[in-house]
Amino acid sequence: MNRRVTRSSSRRMRSYGFYSDERAQDINFEDITSCERNANILRMLRDDDPNWKSRHLYILDEDIEGDCDEFVVAEGDDMGWLGYFIGKSDSLDELYIYYLSERRDKIAFIEGVSQNQSISSIEINCDIGAEGWSKLCCIFENNRNLSTLNMKDYEIGQEGAQNLAMALGKVNHTFLKYISMT
Repeated sequence: MNRRVTRSSSRRMRSYGFYSDERAQDINFEDITSCERNANILRMLRDDDPNWKSRHLYILDEDIEGDCDEFVVAEGDDMGWLGYFIGKSDSLDELYIYYLSERRDKIAFIEGVSQNQSISSIEINCDIGAEGWSKLCCIFENNRNLSTLNMKDYEIGQEGAQNLAMALGKVNHTFLKYISMT
């Protein structure tokens, strides 16, 4: 089998590792989530469900309103798969990250998110760490729809700020219109 690997597909394969299209089609969502609502969110992302009207997603540590767009992180949730499905989604428009636990799959989640090409707005309201910023910055190269980046209620830190500044310096398009740090 002769296989040609381009730079971008090689990077994508390294980034996803365990998380792949082949595994995604046969996955049992109940095995990688803590509740039915989280399983439904993964299903909607994977299938780019046309009935998903809100087109936004909240990553939380507890219910706010119990809506179908609230992914509440708990024991049993594989954040790597959530990131993978966010990265592959063409229907997600807004992403609100209010919680990321300090688990091993946190970076896999961020790597997946960084591959998304449909999100127009991201709000980060938790510490994703310097390595997280390093991985997330790929979204500025991959996503031509991203126009808003909000960072709230935490300190990005010197290394995180440097990673963000370097990524923004590499951007050769003008889609990102609004950056806020409060």
